[in-house]
Amino acid sequence: SSVDELVDHDNPFLKDLNEISWLPVEFHVNVSDSNLEPPRQKRELSHIGIAAPRTTRPKQDEWICSSMMEILSTTIRSETLQKCFCWHLPLPATVVAAQLLALAKMNDTFNNPQVFRQTLATVIPRCYDLLSNHFTTASSIETEKVLMVLQDQAWIWVGDNFVAAQMMAFEAPENARPFLYSVTQELLCFENLL
Repeated sequence: SSVDELVDHDNPFLKDLNEISWLPVEFHVNVSDSNLEPPRQKRELSHIGIAAPRTTRPKQDEWICSSMMEILSTTIRSETLQKCFCWHLPLPATVVAAQLLALAKMNDTFNNPQVFRQTLATVIPRCYDLLSNHFTTASSIETEKVLMVLQDQAWIWVGDNFVAAQMMAFEAPENARPFLYSVTQELLCFENLL
């Protein structure tokens, strides 16, 4: 059918469409107490509000990729269009890992920690789930790329802060903080990440 031809990623038209900056994307906004936004970096043509589909993700993914990818400023409901731009596929694990590092930096500077922590309560498990699935299915080379991004970095959420993996233990005395943290109940299901 013509839809299958359109979604065929060998289609020259689709390849070109994915490379050209034309999609409307979110502008970089300074975070304030009243306006919680995920971390963003200015890239390519984001200062005028457009980007290529290959560097863009839908709004529902912004908290798990905004530091590395542009975020579409409108909602796309078409499954065909989502397939054309590969938005139906999981994000690259290296993007999710970089997002965790950006969230950790944001945590250090955020003025209203309670609002930020409420947001992280839903974002962090989603990021860990994506990474866990990646570690389960990816090649050792792909897994190594993710581990290189996270190595010696604070990326594990312990409820009020991010810490590096070497500061985690499955059991640690409560008075060991801030040098050693126990793996929380919420993290136990992501054991393969630790």
